[in-house]
Amino acid sequence: MRNFNYFFGVLLSTLLFATHATASEKNPDEKLVKDAYYQWCASIGKAHGDPKIVTQYYAHSAILLPTLSEKILINEHHGLDAYFKKLTSHQNIKCTPQKLITRMYKETAINTGLYKFSYTDHGKTLNIPARFTFVYKNEDGKWLIIKHHSSKLPK
Repeated sequence: MRNFNYFFGVLLSTLLFATHATASEKNPDEKLVKDAYYQWCASIGKAHGDPKIVTQYYAHSAILLPTLSEKILINEHHGLDAYFKKLTSHQNIKCTPQKLITRMYKETAINTGLYKFSYTDHGKTLNIPARFTFVYKNEDGKWLIIKHHSSKLPK
C-alpha cells in the first residue's frame, strides 16, 4: 500500500506539472503580442518627433483610427508619419499602459485596453485617457499591427 501511495503521488504530481506546462505553453505567441503592445507604448515617449520609431510596429497596409485626429490613416506611402511626428513632438509625451486584454486567433491577435497619453503644454501637464484596439498579424514571425483604433475615454 505504501508503494502504491508513493507511486500515485508521483503520478499525480507529474500529471499536474504536465497540465500546467501545457497550459502555459499553449500559445507562446501571446507573450510576443503583449510585448509588441508594451514596446509600441514605450516608443511614443522615445520617438521625439521621429515617426519611424513608432511606425515600425505597423504592417505596410495598416489602418489607424487615431486618438487625436478625425482622419482614417493608412500606412501605405508613409501615411502614418505626419500623425506620429506631430504626436511624439509634444514635450514629455508618454503612453502609460493601464489595462490590457489579449486574445489569440492562429495568425491573428487582438490587444484591447486602456492607456493614457500625457505631455506638457505651456508648462501644464495634459492627460488624455483613451481606449484602444490593436489587431495584429504574424508576418514572418513578427507580430505587426494591421488595424489600430484609439479614442478618448468618454467622460
